[in-house]
Amino acid sequence: MSNWPEPGRLRDVESADVYKCGRLAGTLRRDGDDVVFTYLEEYRADPETPPIAFTLPKHSEAVRTTGGSVPPFFAGLLPEGARLVAITALTRTSEDDHLSLLLAVGADTVGDVQVLPTGLSLTEPPPLFGEDPATGLRQPWIGRLGEIGFDEAWTRRLAELIEQRRQELSAPE
Repeated sequence: MSNWPEPGRLRDVESADVYKCGRLAGTLRRDGDDVVFTYLEEYRADPETPPIAFTLPKHSEAVRTTGGSVPPFFAGLLPEGARLVAITALTRTSEDDHLSLLLAVGADTVGDVQVLPTGLSLTEPPPLFGEDPATGLRQPWIGRLGEIGFDEAWTRRLAELIEQRRQELSAPE
């Protein structure tokens, strides 16, 4: 059984653990409408550990951002375009709620930084997007789109387009 919160409950998560190269390095926490990043003292004091990012040097001061945003490095880990729209709908939050969005994708980011709800370990998170075995492509869970408010006709059309693409990719050349 997984302790991962349902995507629609991520906005209730108050804090997140930040890992660098698989090692717990810091925390992100909500403070009203602000988000605060702080290095763990053990990580910060270890001269062998790299900073999370060039823009987040290892120092003892917390980094505070306002309006629901996260520090710019973490915002850069968020998806864009259609993926952002899908994640926003799946988490039932707004595009301004960066921490909830980051928690939805933070265990599987590009690079060596992961962001997870506090207390969860770096195990395989439940997928937000499933892989289509025929194409190897990741696609939104079609069956869950209705749950998050997508129109039934749109969902049906998306399923048709995915099936069409699957057939194109599997057709002999």
